[in-house]
Amino acid sequence: MARIAIWGLLLGQLVWPLAACCQDAAAPPAGTTPLGVRQQRVERMMEDLERKFISLQRSLGETEPERAKKLKETFDKAKELLIQQRMGDVTKLLDQARLDTATEGQKAILTDIRTLLEILLDEKSDRDKAREEFERLSEWKKQIEKLIGQEKGAKRESDKVSDKAKALADLQAKIKALEKAIEAQKQVIGATEEARAEGIQGLGKIAGEQGAVRQQAQAIANQIAKEAGDKKGPFEADTPQANPPGDAKPGEAKPAEAKPGEAAEGAAESPSAPAASESAPNIRPAEPGEKPLGQAIADQQAAEGKLQEGKGKAAQQDEQTALSNLQRALGELKNEQSRIASLPPEAFEKMAGKQDDIKNQTANLDQKMQQAGSQSSGQPGGEGGADGAGKPQPGQQKVQQAQKSMQQASGDLRKQEPKDASRQQGKAIQDLEAALQEIEERLAQLREETQLEKLARLEGRFREMLARQQMATLDTAAFETKRQAEGELKRSDRLALGKVSAEEGALAEAAQLALDIILDDGTSVVFPDVVEQVRDDLLSVKKLLDTSRTDAYTQTLQKEIEITLEELIEALQQAQQQKESTGSGGGGGGGMEPLLPNSAELKLLRSAQLRINRRTLAIDAARPKDAELDETLRAEAQTITGRQAEIAEMTIQILERGP
Repeated sequence: MARIAIWGLLLGQLVWPLAACCQDAAAPPAGTTPLGVRQQRVERMMEDLERKFISLQRSLGETEPERAKKLKETFDKAKELLIQQRMGDVTKLLDQARLDTATEGQKAILTDIRTLLEILLDEKSDRDKAREEFERLSEWKKQIEKLIGQEKGAKRESDKVSDKAKALADLQAKIKALEKAIEAQKQVIGATEEARAEGIQGLGKIAGEQGAVRQQAQAIANQIAKEAGDKKGPFEADTPQANPPGDAKPGEAKPAEAKPGEAAEGAAESPSAPAASESAPNIRPAEPGEKPLGQAIADQQAAEGKLQEGKGKAAQQDEQTALSNLQRALGELKNEQSRIASLPPEAFEKMAGKQDDIKNQTANLDQKMQQAGSQSSGQPGGEGGADGAGKPQPGQQKVQQAQKSMQQASGDLRKQEPKDASRQQGKAIQDLEAALQEIEERLAQLREETQLEKLARLEGRFREMLARQQMATLDTAAFETKRQAEGELKRSDRLALGKVSAEEGALAEAAQLALDIILDDGTSVVFPDVVEQVRDDLLSVKKLLDTSRTDAYTQTLQKEIEITLEELIEALQQAQQQKESTGSGGGGGGGMEPLLPNSAELKLLRSAQLRINRRTLAIDAARPKDAELDETLRAEAQTITGRQAEIAEMTIQILERGP
């Protein structure tokens, strides 16, 4: 899709120069009809574009017949409309100074080119479809994560009921361990009270005792998590470490984090946001005692840091809070022990009812997936499923399988067979996690397609800006030549120069729109800064032209803008080629891949430094001999100083990001 979009954007580039000719045709041509020259340039662009269309159509003929067909339709329509021939006729009219007739012809051609764009791209529709699919899949992802958590809770309950003796024994073991931790915490509080009189040395010794109690609490929390189905406890790591994951260093504020058993909350995803990987296995309801136990561990960690700093009173407050949370956890464990020991016969019906509710939510999700598949198959290019129900959606089959397992689990619970129910619930969880994986893979693919579309749009925008800037640069040079020959510009010339200034301002607005796209993506370091510099340079040129300054320095700035745009176009082409050849996508544990590869960003960084060097020389050359810089050049020098600092900062960011 990216290649065909690029050609559509190239076709779109014909719109601006042709529109510019339409506007300028209201003024009488001077000399050798420059409007005719411009029109010939547009005509040559159309000829070149048609040749590329034919080449691309042939290359896509076998691999992508639908897109080749779209290209053929566009090309045939162009021949039917006789656009190239009509452009030649307009050129002749301009050379003959028949401006009214030429303008009408240009407007008609503009309308037809826009028609070709609609045939070729249907760009808005494609973007909307991708965005809608991304939002739909993101919502399904959240729903499946919620279902996984609910089903894990239901399975945990079935496991407890299926072997009450084991569940009660496990609870009793944790209760005893927690009671020991509570007594140890009380001793730490007493020792802290006594040590406060000794100062920082005495308190430092207590920090080790508090750390030992914290480890007892962590061991209980890890055991609870493992029995609930986690592969490892929340405070276990692959390699030994002094502090549990997520803890603050001694004396630092504790970071906001999810407590054991709680799913972390995050911002809503977008195509430019990184995918959450392996989130499903950690989504489950908190076990009895788990939340207050996690809070107690955080309080103990804070107390350790304050004890090491000699802040006895503050440490004691955290110790007391930790004790309260440990006692809360003990109360929840004892209540759970009592509940399991006295489960009434109707408990199975209640469990079955909860399972039915989860199954119904899963059925609703399946229905949404079927509706989306039916809508997709009703559109051009849609595929029907094997049963004719519509195009299969990512994860849909696994969701249906999970629904069947939930139905069987509900029946087993009503028959008071919790072991069989637990087995079916385990299957449902596995199917839901597989569905989640399929959805995450598709989301990663959509992110990649979104980036390709962004790259194509940006390339087209910069190509259009380059063409417009080249014309503005030529016009500026022509006005300077006239000034040198005649001494000063006439009023009509100054008015015409005002149009060039306005054009530079319009180009600055176009640069800002491109910058918004790049900032929205949020994965690049150098790219946005370079585009921001282009915008600022365009505004600088506008100010210079507003004062009728068309000298060598102004033209140098314009040439630098052209060079920068050419470098940006080259970088975008490199990024598209790399993504299309490797198929590298975002998502996964490493987050989203940058819009531009590091190699392209480094090249832009080097070019930015070279521009600073050239611009410094240009300022020096523009300085009158044995004179201070004027106000305008002083401002330009300050700009250069700021940009040098920006390059240093960008270099550090690139190095930190790594290869």
